[in-house]
Formats: sequence, C-alpha cells, structure tokens
Amino acid sequence: MLTPQSEWFFRAGLAKSAFKSSIYQNLPLDFFIPGIERTHRLCLLHRVRPRFYMTHDLFMIFYVPLNVVHRSLKEKNKAAPAWRAFVEELITSPQYAKLNEVTQWSLELAAAAAASVLVQLSKNKVEVNNEKMSIDDLNEISRSVAGGSAPPGLGGTANAEAVQELYRQIMKVAREEGKAVAATLEEVAKELEAYVEARKEAEAAAAVLAGGEGFTLEGLSIWHFMQNPDEFRNRVRLLAAAASAFRRFTRMIPTSLRRFNVESLWGGIGGVAKMMQYSQLKEALPSELALSQVAPALFAVKLAQKSLAVYRRAAELKYVVFLDKSGSMADGLYGAQPVPKISLAAGLALALYRRLGAEVHLFDTEVERVGPREVISTLLRIRADGGTNIGRVMEEALRIDKPDVRYVVISDGITDAPPELVRQFISKAGRRTKLILVPPSGENYEWVQALRKLENVAYAKDVAQFEEAARRIFT
Repeated sequence: MLTPQSEWFFRAGLAKSAFKSSIYQNLPLDFFIPGIERTHRLCLLHRVRPRFYMTHDLFMIFYVPLNVVHRSLKEKNKAAPAWRAFVEELITSPQYAKLNEVTQWSLELAAAAAASVLVQLSKNKVEVNNEKMSIDDLNEISRSVAGGSAPPGLGGTANAEAVQELYRQIMKVAREEGKAVAATLEEVAKELEAYVEARKEAEAAAAVLAGGEGFTLEGLSIWHFMQNPDEFRNRVRLLAAAASAFRRFTRMIPTSLRRFNVESLWGGIGGVAKMMQYSQLKEALPSELALSQVAPALFAVKLAQKSLAVYRRAAELKYVVFLDKSGSMADGLYGAQPVPKISLAAGLALALYRRLGAEVHLFDTEVERVGPREVISTLLRIRADGGTNIGRVMEEALRIDKPDVRYVVISDGITDAPPELVRQFISKAGRRTKLILVPPSGENYEWVQALRKLENVAYAKDVAQFEEAARRIFT
C-alpha cells in the first residue's frame, strides 16, 4: 500500500505536492493512482509529459470535493513554494468551484479537467527578471531564493532584501498564473458538460438500438473527446440519427408482416390460389380433382392452362439485410435535415431485426453476420475508407437460398460481379431481392439493371425517397 510515509512517495516527488495527506480522506494512495495515470495518458495525447506531483495534485483537486481540497492545502511548502501559490490561487477561484461540481468523484471527468490545465501550463511561460520559465522552474528558483540566494541570471548572490524582493516577485508571478488558468476553467466546464450531455444522448440512442442487449461505447470515451471533439460529436450524431430512424421504421412495419402468405410449397394451408406450377397438382381442391372423373376434357384444359384452384400454402417470411459499412456511408443524405446514410440504413436493418427477426449482415469487401452490438460498434468506428464487393453479398445470398427468404441490400457504392455469379443470383434470388441504392452509387451494372427489370431497385437521393424505398419493402 502506498502512503505519504513510504519511500516511493518521496521518490515520486510527492513531497512537492501542495496538499496534506488528509486529501486522501483515509483512502490509500493506490485508490487514486488509476485517475492520476489516466490524466497522464490524456496529457500524452498532446505530447505533454507533466511532473508526477503536478499530475497528482490537479487530478485530486478535481476528483475530491471542494471543501476537502481547501482544508487539505498545506500552509507552506518549502519543496515547491511557487507550485503551492499557483494551486492556492486556482482552487480559491469561483471558476474552479463550478468545475469541481461537474468533475468530483468522476475519474474520467476529473482526469480530463486536470489534463486540460496541464496542457495549458505546458504552453504558458511566466516571466521573472526578463527570463521565460515554467512553474516547475519557478519552484527550483524559489527554493534557492527561500534559502537566501538568487540563482545566476536572476541577480546572483544579492543582499537579503533583494533576495526577499525576488521571492515576492516569484510568488506574485505564480499567483497571477493561477488566476490566468482559473479564468479558462469556465470554458473547460462548458466542454465537459457538453461531453456529459452528448454521452448521455449516445447512451440513450445505443440503448434503443441494442434493445436490451449489452453494448459498449468505447468510441465515446473522454479520451476520444479530448483527442478529437468534432469526431466525437459526429459519432453521437450517427448514433442519435440511427435511433431516430429505427423508431420511424419500427412504426412503419405492419404487424401483419410477421406472418405473410406466400405462394410456396412451404408451411401450412393459408387459403386458395390459382396453380402456378404443375407440381402443385397434388394441392388441387377436391372439387377440381373431381372434374377428372366427371369432365376429363375440362379438367385437361384447366390443367394445361394452369387455371386449377389449389390450396395456397402459408410461410413466414424471413428477411436478410445486407448493410454497406464502407466509409462513404457516413456521409449525409439530404432532406429537410441531412441524415447520415449509415444511420438510416442501420435504423432500417435493426427495425427489421427487432420486428421480424431479420438477419443483419455488414459488408464492404467481406460479409459478416452481426447483431445490434456490432452495428452500434460500426457506427462508432466507421472511417472514410474502404470499398465494396457486391460479389460477396451474392455468394452469401446463394448460400442461404431459401424460397421464404427476402433479401434487402442497402449500399452507396455498388460494384459489378462476375457474369456467371450475377446470372445465378438473378435466377435464384432476383425476385426476392430489394436493392436500395443511395448516392454516389451508379446504376449501370449488369445485376442492378437485371433487378430493375424486376422492379426491385429504388434509388434514394434523399431521406424522403429512402423512407419510401423502405415502405416498398414492407408492402
């Protein structure tokens, strides 16, 4: 266990800390080490390597409550007097008090606030007797001055009065730096409050999309926020838009679609229909079969014309959705408000998954069957790179190849495929495939044209057209 009395404590430079051990509130120092390390790692994002005692103190002032911080401040600190003066000015400011309300007992937020201050300190240089130096430099100088001598370059060995004046100047500069940094804390508080709200929005959206399944928001950590705030906000936008689309498409799916009568030889009897193929003769109604005995000529004509009445078999439709996850899908599709293409597609795919038990497959150059967690992860990781290989989608559809399966393909970058593969796919699955194309995909590929002849292609240039294309799938 690490304590203020341990050798490690002194070797780490914590004798320079501005605080007494009461700041730990009877907890071991080990308890706070993860937060101190998180602060250090966040600083490294900006190529800043702060002193350990500074990292320690700044994490602690944002992690523990304000009243504990105030009463734990040392009355004096001979090891680092300038640092203590800086910290005192910082923690007595109203801006700090407001920020502490946001960050206390949150390892993530406290580390972010501490790192923000440390990064700013690394850029700021204070001036003493026309010399530029850091707060840590001030500590070294102030120790010498407190001992009765001024370092070379700052007056050398001057008389006692001059040395004391220099010490007062150093303390004044340290306090002024504390005030200057405190003035920036209001902006830090706003950023962290924005992060908290954005993360709540993302968590709410992910919970909707996951539908009770576990999920992680690794891509929405404070680490990512500090590294690239704009990218972070874009991730939140992708999730929120997907959740909104999911709600709309869920309402759009008819409840009757869960079990839909199809003319197939699968399932139980679901009504009467006209014969479509001779193999259905065994399904002919008894009254039709009776014609073969009482009016064989009429029966022969009706059979030749495939006009015999047969039992229609019922089957539960199964949906398989192939969702393009290539980087360009993160771009917006225009409408009253631009919506990311990947968000619309993910919302539709997960609505089909939730309401109809659809299989969801993500694809770019490969195809992978996924659940909601992986779709959420894709929304958080999508990058503007990669391509698409529609041949993999066709191969997977042919592998599944069941008459009660309906395929939905959503992409913005369709490519062509080998002619023989296209022929097999159109022959076996073309009538059961709906293709939603979004810009900038072209439409002149052989297999797209084949699906268009079957009236199974929708080119959605905006949000309204995408929703209409989705509605066609449900009807």
